[in-house]
Amino acid sequence: MPRGQRITVYFGESDRWQHQSLAMALLELLRREGCSGATLTRGVAGFGAGSRIKTSAVLRLSFDLPLVLTVVDTPPRVARLLPKIGEMVGGGLITVEEVEIYQYSSPFKDALPELPVREAMTTAVVSVSPDTPLAAALELLLQHPFTALPVVDAQRRVVGMLREADLVQAEAVRAAPERTPVAAVMQREVLTTTPETSIREVAHRMLHSDVRQLPVVDAAGTLQGIISRIDLLRVVGAGYLPQEGPQPAAVPTGGPEVPVAHLMQQPAPTVPLTASLAEVVHTILGSAARCALVVDAEGCLRGIVTPSDLVWRLDPQAHPGLWQTLRSHLPLLGHRAARQAVRKATAKQAEEVMSAPVVTVAPQTPVRTALLLATQQGLKRLPVVDAQQRPLGLVSRKELLRAVLRGAGE
Repeated sequence: MPRGQRITVYFGESDRWQHQSLAMALLELLRREGCSGATLTRGVAGFGAGSRIKTSAVLRLSFDLPLVLTVVDTPPRVARLLPKIGEMVGGGLITVEEVEIYQYSSPFKDALPELPVREAMTTAVVSVSPDTPLAAALELLLQHPFTALPVVDAQRRVVGMLREADLVQAEAVRAAPERTPVAAVMQREVLTTTPETSIREVAHRMLHSDVRQLPVVDAAGTLQGIISRIDLLRVVGAGYLPQEGPQPAAVPTGGPEVPVAHLMQQPAPTVPLTASLAEVVHTILGSAARCALVVDAEGCLRGIVTPSDLVWRLDPQAHPGLWQTLRSHLPLLGHRAARQAVRKATAKQAEEVMSAPVVTVAPQTPVRTALLLATQQGLKRLPVVDAQQRPLGLVSRKELLRAVLRGAGE
């Protein structure tokens, strides 16, 4: 049986966290972290460290009854959550127990449920103003994993969107980023959604418009949050807990087991271990997945090279021509490189800049398992390999989202 851990938090109904009910703050944290679920129980009576009995006795209405929050999830996620929960629960009790998962069934199967956007969106949104210098906006993009920034006015109304893709052709990024405002580069026609919109509708909008995230606004256009592909996939992925082993495997919940072979991109962009860095850069820029799979003489996967790998392992002074090519296509790489002070020895071949080992899936791997890997490990792409580890194709978040919609019969 798959194993998990159960967190139990004991606290009071009147406890607060940053001017908010502690109970709701904890639930919001767990939802934001992609937990599989949580249960909040209200007790009829009890006492804690203060030895004061709290009760909901007749003729007296108590506003400080005992509450118990129970969460069952994977050990890695529990380890990540405990410090955050401990910081929030100042006067309560937190316990952790090992449990065996006999059965866990998601009511959503392999499709997006009819949930409103507010249940899946990220509320802690980093944004910029139209007057923000491009250099400062770039700094924010470099510090965070997202690829776009909402642009808001003084009333937090969305007036634009700054995406990495917009910066590719922006000469100001290379010429005068400190003096150029975001308004000079941002997209002014912004596709948005509301907190009450169905996430299925949002998924369709994203795929049809080929965008990765949408700002969430109220009736006045004020920014409330942001919804991205990974947020949507987490809604489905939260229904599956991993088995023990080097790679997660989904707990069966019924429904069709669609294999990733049905949606992978072919052919896979590959280079040999001995490929020159020029070949690696050419392959990455020529691939929609923005990566190169590194294979040995037998064609077996040995590693992967992404733009980030080039930043951390390539010395721009030793390869000025390659860096000029990369910066002309991916400007953010140039800024990341400028801030990276320590590098490895000067690289000359693909083997010296690749990341290994690589998380992969087989052609027959169910989409739900690939979805679990992508959401829990934050992967943008998954190589599909045969039994000998030869690359057959790639699966991206976009294909996974499209598969989820197909699973809903839409």
